[in-house]
Amino acid sequence: MTYSWYKAFMKNRPFLLIIASTALLWACAPKQPLPPLVKPTPPPEVETIDYETMFMEAETLFAEQSFEDALLKYDFYIQQQPDGLHVDTALKRMGDIQVRLGVYASARDAYKTLLERHPQSPLVPDAMIAMLGTYNLEGKYEDLIRYSFEIPDRQLTPAQRMSKETMMGNAYLAMDSPVDAFYFYSLVYDQSHPLLKDQTLQKLKQVLPHLNTINTIYLLDRMGDSALRGYLLYHLGLLTLETGRTDDAIAALSELVNKHPAHEQAEQAKALILEIFSESISSPHFIGCLLPLSGPYKTYGYKALQGIELALNAYHRANKEKPIHLIVKDTASNPFQAVQAVRELDEANVSAIIGPIISAEPAAMEAQSRGIPIILFTQKDNIAQIGEFVFRNFITPRMQIEPLAEHTVRKMGLKRFAILYPDENYGNTYMNLFWDQVLSLGGAVVGVESYDPMDTDFATPIKKLVGLYYQVPKELQIDFAFTPEEDVNRDPMAKTTTDMFAFLPDETKYIPELFFWGFPQPLGPLAGDDDRGRKRDDELEPIVDFDALFIPDAAKKAGLITPQLAYFDIEDVVLIGTNLWHSPQLISMSQDYIQGAVLTDGFFAESKETQVRAFLKDFLNTFDEKPGFIEAVAYDSAKILLQTLVNPRIRFKSHLKDELLNLVDFPGVTGSTSFDYKGDAIRAPYILQVKGRSFATLQSP
Repeated sequence: MTYSWYKAFMKNRPFLLIIASTALLWACAPKQPLPPLVKPTPPPEVETIDYETMFMEAETLFAEQSFEDALLKYDFYIQQQPDGLHVDTALKRMGDIQVRLGVYASARDAYKTLLERHPQSPLVPDAMIAMLGTYNLEGKYEDLIRYSFEIPDRQLTPAQRMSKETMMGNAYLAMDSPVDAFYFYSLVYDQSHPLLKDQTLQKLKQVLPHLNTINTIYLLDRMGDSALRGYLLYHLGLLTLETGRTDDAIAALSELVNKHPAHEQAEQAKALILEIFSESISSPHFIGCLLPLSGPYKTYGYKALQGIELALNAYHRANKEKPIHLIVKDTASNPFQAVQAVRELDEANVSAIIGPIISAEPAAMEAQSRGIPIILFTQKDNIAQIGEFVFRNFITPRMQIEPLAEHTVRKMGLKRFAILYPDENYGNTYMNLFWDQVLSLGGAVVGVESYDPMDTDFATPIKKLVGLYYQVPKELQIDFAFTPEEDVNRDPMAKTTTDMFAFLPDETKYIPELFFWGFPQPLGPLAGDDDRGRKRDDELEPIVDFDALFIPDAAKKAGLITPQLAYFDIEDVVLIGTNLWHSPQLISMSQDYIQGAVLTDGFFAESKETQVRAFLKDFLNTFDEKPGFIEAVAYDSAKILLQTLVNPRIRFKSHLKDELLNLVDFPGVTGSTSFDYKGDAIRAPYILQVKGRSFATLQSP
């Protein structure tokens, strides 16, 4: 070990001598003074932020309503202290400020951040209610309702719960869901301080007009509060009274009076009950009668009156102890007089009204508004839809056409039809109905022609119907112009002028045919029969490609048309008509041409039915004439009312209305009668056929 060290020393000795010499020289050199030491500059002081103070400054700005400045400080505090002590409060404050500024989406973002990051914060319930408020303010009611079900009631204070339920009530009312709105307002009402209940009660009263009968009954089954039940019962009474359900109205109002006598609306309910009973059907009963007994339609008015009086006489013979009186008013076919008559009958407290025939619509509207059942004699479309107190017992166009088409197509086997109709409302209505019905049954309408209702000559529409009438196409018509002699380009063969025929009478010289010769007659108006290749009109054969011809017009007009059909060789065709054909005048005018014709009517005096024969006998004995449909349907309508009124259950007009709607197969002289849900009579007419000098029944109602 010693040897190794020595060996190394000897090897590095020159280098060590150099280092030693250098050190000796430095040691012997004169010493220089050292430069003074520089004092280091201290680092700048770092400013310390007091976040607690910053938060308090934000709170002060918030209290002073300097919302934008406060918003900046709250935001800075949250950015710098995401886990700070006051972050939840800062987030709540930011949301509240955004609400005040109307930036609802940003407010919800702040509330959601609070709920997600600080679910244990005591501010969570307030944040949830505040978020509901943003939906309410923004009108996003579906979002409000959806989010409200995410808020657990157990976390809310009573005040917060009431706030939530109030907003839900507002939302449901805005979304036209009054039942839910009333329910949530009722929850608020139950929890409100007595001094604050009136405010919520006003909201509940605003909801009531939006509740229908079903809604009201539903809520009554779920309401225990006496005051609220009282309001609902009174509202139910009004609703059922408006719809004519008098018994239900009395039941609801009576429950209010008996079970809640101290209620605000108990006295109103008592007054309404008395009013209802004052308008009940009186005994003895009175029936109003509206008919045109003067003016252009007085004939029909007196016919109907005969039927009504006959029914009343028959009733009194069987029910002497229960008299029913008739009050007759003349409408004069005037709508204003008809309305005034309804008002007068209402003042007389009639149980029901029969008629009118003319001005039926205004009379029906007035009767409906007054809750008086009325049975009309009219064909006017959709008149029974005016209201539930309006009934119609008459034969309508559709009531005739449907069985008529059914009988001719299905039972008679007719397939191809033509229609000849007057171009006015009656003709157009029946033409369209018949056409549609034939097509629906698989038949075909191969020809349709109209005529002026004032016409007495029907040759033109008849010829059009069977191909005997034609017009020369415009391209085949010839313009008869004459070429002057001085015209160098004139036709050399046309040398004739009117001067050459000066000896002819004035009315003859200008006949175009006289100015042509030398050439074959041209085709067109001047063509001869041979040139046309067919006979003259009066020698042509009709093209009768239909099995039956429908003519919706009066008997007199049909009596003029049918002989002309025969004149143009339209034979072996079944003629079809409406109830207007059911007249002896038709047979007397065209007996030979009308045989086999088929028609409808609502009444057939020659029927073998027992009650028809009894009615006919009674009518003849009373008025010394045969009844028609108007007398018969008025008789049946009166009997329906008389039979219904003697029912002891009928105490109110609404009862009578309901009983009429429930009428099924009343056996009348016009056939079996029922009313559909709209108040329209359901009946089937007679199908009649002309045989010899009378009518025969093909099908009875």
